[in-house]
Amino acid sequence: MRSRTLSFNVWKELWKKQIWVFAVSCLAYFMVYPVMGMINLDNTMRWGEGKKNLPQVLKNVFYDSVSGGSSEIISGCLMAILCVGMALGVLCAIQGFSYLHARKRVDFYHSLPIRREKLLLAQVTIGIADYLIPAVAFMLLLMVVGVLRGAFTMKAFGAGWISVLAGFVFFLLSYALAALAMLLTGRVLVGICGTVVLFVYIPALALLLEGYAAKYFDTFCMTLVVGRAELWSIAKYGSPLSWAYVVSNKLTNPSGWISLAAAAVVAVLILLLDVEVYRRRSSEAAGNSMAFHKPATVIRIFVVAILTLASAAFFGSLDGQDHDLWTIFGYVFGLLLSYAVVQMVYYLDIKKIFAGKGSLLISAAAAAAVITVFRFDLVGYDSYLPKQEQITNISIEVSGFQMGGSSISTKDRLDHMKLGCDDELYGIAQQLTEKSFQEKEYIGRTFFVYVCYECKNGKKVYRQYSVPLEEIRESAEKLYDYPELVESYFPLTQVEDSKIGAMYLSASESMITLFSEKDEDRYELVNALKEDLKNMNSTQIREGIPVGLINYNVDLSSLGYNSGYRYVDPFLKFPENSYEWNESVYIYPTFTNTLAVLKEMGYTLQSTIDSSKIEQITIWKFSDTGTTEGKTVYTEKEDIERLAPKLVRRDCVTFWQDTELSSSADVSVRRSDGGTELVECSILKEEP
Repeated sequence: MRSRTLSFNVWKELWKKQIWVFAVSCLAYFMVYPVMGMINLDNTMRWGEGKKNLPQVLKNVFYDSVSGGSSEIISGCLMAILCVGMALGVLCAIQGFSYLHARKRVDFYHSLPIRREKLLLAQVTIGIADYLIPAVAFMLLLMVVGVLRGAFTMKAFGAGWISVLAGFVFFLLSYALAALAMLLTGRVLVGICGTVVLFVYIPALALLLEGYAAKYFDTFCMTLVVGRAELWSIAKYGSPLSWAYVVSNKLTNPSGWISLAAAAVVAVLILLLDVEVYRRRSSEAAGNSMAFHKPATVIRIFVVAILTLASAAFFGSLDGQDHDLWTIFGYVFGLLLSYAVVQMVYYLDIKKIFAGKGSLLISAAAAAAVITVFRFDLVGYDSYLPKQEQITNISIEVSGFQMGGSSISTKDRLDHMKLGCDDELYGIAQQLTEKSFQEKEYIGRTFFVYVCYECKNGKKVYRQYSVPLEEIRESAEKLYDYPELVESYFPLTQVEDSKIGAMYLSASESMITLFSEKDEDRYELVNALKEDLKNMNSTQIREGIPVGLINYNVDLSSLGYNSGYRYVDPFLKFPENSYEWNESVYIYPTFTNTLAVLKEMGYTLQSTIDSSKIEQITIWKFSDTGTTEGKTVYTEKEDIERLAPKLVRRDCVTFWQDTELSSSADVSVRRSDGGTELVECSILKEEP
């Protein structure tokens, strides 16, 4: 009985010393729950004043305030709640275990007839109280605000409890990590530095390695591998910050709950590790930089190695000529400086800044090995090509080959493209691997070719090849023999007509609105465009020059695409939580169905700018480095009629046109309303 009373009294005394943490927690959750909720509701009422669907939108926005949000009104509310929980976890751990770094306080607490496990449990329960009491109280206050504003729903009430639960999991994970750092160290400042290391080391290492890959691997493309590469898959769960970001984006589906449950399990495991470390920690460690000798050596090696890699990467990036001298300088500079700083933190003695040379040599060797692997491609990254029998599908996208603009990411398009893997496709892949252009001094048109090899074991291999125009044209033409490629490049052919929104026409004059999203007359143009796209072949594309560009909004979520942008206005047609994409497609002279519909609407398109409407042509000349060398202005009718057939509007220049690289044109065109506009054009090369 006396032991329980003593434990409770110790708990009370510890909590009194941390009362300021409780006050900070109350302030933080007051801001992220009721204050942010009221701001979101007030903004919605102001933007939606007079709208019939305002009551329903208010309820949706209120739900978003605790569940994450999909509109512009809501911006990362759930992530803000999780960040507050993580920050509070770190603060509670540093404050709670700071007594371990003061010898008098350590001697006092360790002299009490209380087991260390109970002392640690007391600190953990104090931290949990500092989190749960304010979080629950102010979440309920937010619900009261929702009732008063007419926005409350049971769905939002459930989401509020889920946000508290998710915040608690990441509070516990951050608390456990920060407590581990405090237990491994003997001074508060070193403990704070250790917390930072534990939070950022793995993601930082992943980003560094990807940076080296981007610098030294010619076929590496950051936008294609992030989120899929094994390294990043580990890295995003290597820190509470990146892990919380993953959960905040996926908590509405089962994978998000799995990630949250995994975070809870990891938090408990680290807490158990904290208990074991605390049991083995010596009371005499207070005042020393590190409480354990062997872990201190390992940590020093890892910290110095990553700082050396970062220094080499930074100084190497200063050299635009891809020479290695700056990288070597950064390596040596970073190695010596980082080791000296770590030694000073450890010993607070300038005489020992280069003591323990074994650790220095191991760090140097580790960093040098990493740089060497990337610099000389010892893993054969650029030359790697899976065997044909191992591949189930090859997806290929050529930059500039898409025949229009698209908000679909390259990676998303590759993942949805199903061309198979026949001999011809594999031959194209072999050609790309062998002829990927490496010579930096080449002057001419080169194109990036993005490829995804989908293997039988489920692995996806992404590569980016830089190839001269003359090397890829013939191969690119063969791709039009695959109907699946046309469907991938033009998803308009796969969606229902009702999924297509507003449509616009870009021709010789400025952008023209053809149809709004509520105009059902647009379906005739949609069907005509679908028919022309399905009949498209490489001859039409290669020999024709676009006469215009149709831009349209479309909802592609039914096809599984996920790289569009969120529709930010909850009062418009597209439902919240759906995506809207913006796509465009060139209109060629052979698109007879589309041109016929446009003609009925009063739009007659032609492949060149009507010379009778041109008032002035300005030809700009550029050097090989892209600097302007001069300009020539033409206003005479004869000059304009001579130059007009060579001009192609820049937004209609495709993969297949040979245009001058050293010159361009600005054309002053008279509009139908009597005004003038400036049209940027490219100049076709003279035929040999």
